Amino acid sequence: MRPGPVLAIAARDLRSELKGRAGLGLPIVSLALLLPIAIIGRAPEALDAIPVRGEVPERVLAVPGVVQGDAGTGFRQVDGVELVFAYRVLPELRAALDDGHPAVVVEELHPPTRIPGRTLLLALVSASTLTGAVSGSIGGERARHTLQALLSAAVTRMEIVLGKWLAWTGFGTVGALTASAAALASGRVEPGAWMLAMPVVPGLTVALGLWLVRRTEDVVAGTSVSLRVMPAVLGGTGLLAWMLASFTDLGAALVPLGGALMVAGDLWSGQPVYSAVALVTSAVTTALLLSGTARDLEEHPTPREPHGVSPWAAIPDGALAAALWASLLPGPVLWGWAGNPQMTALLHPWRGLVAGSVMLLTMGVIRFVRAHDPRMLPRVGRPALTTLAAAGVVWASWHLPGLPVQNPWLVEAAARLDLGLAPVSLAAPLVLVAQELWFRGWLQARAGLVPAALAFTVAIAPLDPLAGLVTGLALGWVAREGVLPALVARSIALGLFLALG
Repeated sequence: MRPGPVLAIAARDLRSELKGRAGLGLPIVSLALLLPIAIIGRAPEALDAIPVRGEVPERVLAVPGVVQGDAGTGFRQVDGVELVFAYRVLPELRAALDDGHPAVVVEELHPPTRIPGRTLLLALVSASTLTGAVSGSIGGERARHTLQALLSAAVTRMEIVLGKWLAWTGFGTVGALTASAAALASGRVEPGAWMLAMPVVPGLTVALGLWLVRRTEDVVAGTSVSLRVMPAVLGGTGLLAWMLASFTDLGAALVPLGGALMVAGDLWSGQPVYSAVALVTSAVTTALLLSGTARDLEEHPTPREPHGVSPWAAIPDGALAAALWASLLPGPVLWGWAGNPQMTALLHPWRGLVAGSVMLLTMGVIRFVRAHDPRMLPRVGRPALTTLAAAGVVWASWHLPGLPVQNPWLVEAAARLDLGLAPVSLAAPLVLVAQELWFRGWLQARAGLVPAALAFTVAIAPLDPLAGLVTGLALGWVAREGVLPALVARSIALGLFLALG
């Protein structure tokens, strides 16, 4: 690999995108988004206030740092009894309430939930602003008929891809590090391992973007693909890694991109092993994506079989479904955790389940109709005995134990996500049709049985992975000749669940 051609292609890409007055738009927008995140707010040492609300006892108000307002730990007097409303009562408040004579000995059996710092936003924003530039990097070359000149020059495909990757990874890294320097100079953050993730997150995002647009013929097609997939991957992997970190730091660190985002948020401060694992995982994923892009880079991409099976197709479609379910089902619990339990009560899980099913069904129908794939048509091709056996396996899998969770947010999130796996309401037909059409009707035909089952597990049952995987594999087996047998098996399993528990 020669550095000269790589640097020349990188400089050529940057000149093409950033030339003239119009080229100033991307740097200005990036800095306009990053700098306020970096410098606005209070310094860490000023965040020692303990918010409380309601009918706060005097001895609690006397605790140093307690500030009464509309958020935080709630207090209420009912018939002379002091009621406390909180997911976790801070030791300072508990000591004041006990007045030196604790009635209950409290022992922490698990660490409190960790929240990534503002530096996570710096990495996210710096990566998100690259979507447009990356989407036109290859498609624009084909539209201008300049890719042929590059391919016929004395450079390899890998050097072309590396040059384009270096150009936009460097642009994102410069923006992220500039904002990081501003945050450090203003005293908003402290130096740490999070700085190592600032080039890794944009690097993996750019590699993913180049891989997604490697076959696009113009800028419009590339932008369409990037805007649909990249935000979902950024948000989905980050959310998945953060949820996994509540009970397994190693599992969170192994999530590509998500683990690097947690490093960027300084989640593992003082734990360099997990940070190193996350960065290595993301670096390996970046290398694999760049290798795949270079392999498929052609002047005119060879038309793929319209109904060809690619396991990689499960990643964007699975991430899209995972982001949808995570935001609409367990997502509202964040409101209660942030001090607004009334909002969680209003955002009932069934409303999220119906909304998510309608969106998933709409996307499934659109892709179903556009594909015109005979294998996706709903027809019964499996014997009834096989369908009944699959229904029995699915019903039995719903009784398998999930992951051991103790965090209050995860307990509530798991309860809401379970409704998506075994819905027990009038919304059940909508839920089942939407999921089966998307995962067995569309995704399995595009990615294969096992990738579709893995995507189903991550999206619908991330906290019950064994049940989700068994369910996905069993339904995929009977859906090899059509989605209808899987829908029948799922309906029978749900009937058994309601009848037998």
